[in-house]
Amino acid sequence: MIADAAGPRLAEFNELWIGSILWSIASCPVNDAEEDAERKRYLVALSRAPVLHPLGQWKGHKLCLLANALFQVQDEVPEMWHQVKTCWTQELLALAELLRSAALEAADPQRYRLRVQATELFHVGPFYTRQFLELLQIKEASHEFVTSARLHLQEREASRGVACFASFDVMVNGTKVVKEGLFLTSPASDACGDQLPLVSVALNHDRSGHAELKAMQWLLQNLREASVPAGKSLREVSGHMSLHVTHHPCLSCLGALAQLQGILPQLQLYVSFDWTPGAARGA
Repeated sequence: MIADAAGPRLAEFNELWIGSILWSIASCPVNDAEEDAERKRYLVALSRAPVLHPLGQWKGHKLCLLANALFQVQDEVPEMWHQVKTCWTQELLALAELLRSAALEAADPQRYRLRVQATELFHVGPFYTRQFLELLQIKEASHEFVTSARLHLQEREASRGVACFASFDVMVNGTKVVKEGLFLTSPASDACGDQLPLVSVALNHDRSGHAELKAMQWLLQNLREASVPAGKSLREVSGHMSLHVTHHPCLSCLGALAQLQGILPQLQLYVSFDWTPGAARGA
């Protein structure tokens, strides 16, 4: 019904509207060949919306929405998919380059925040976050860790809002430190603020209370409490940290992961996440 109503009014659609309806149609499950053919017909019709031609003006969240929508149905609109994929790949590479310098950029928090906000992105979407983490050289957490994390999240009833289970195994001044913990996204007022060197970025709203950021701050706080002596840098800390999140991380948290890499260059980071269509990324 929505697709039928949209057809005659495509000239009125802006980027966000057409991106949203394409996401809805692409995400809608089909039960048989007839429904699949019907969806393809709607997608082809919607792909003719004037706002999609040319695609050169698309960027930021609007392009992210379009790329993640069409990723699911790329074989049904191949010509448009090729154009979108080309534009989106270029944007992801530029974003990765920005975040790879995050540790240095974060030395000037205001400049860093402005540069990240200028991307007009909030996240890179459920179908591209894994690929983007690999661009940052952050590996996927092991199957064993993910299984354990899901059990911890279920046992502690951390189903409301976004939660993160984390563990680390590090060497600090010759001493091994091993811990695990569970963190929940909360309002910014409950967050640690700027007490630790990781800089969060407000993207449409304050993200300093996100569970992933809390987990990373927890690691740094533990390293401080381990009394790294004067003359020794956190750069000498080695080991690994694994995080499992109940939603794909936002851009602010991806930036914090990149910052953590710069602060602890000998730390190996592993990140995995679950994602449920329709689940909100917030408290």
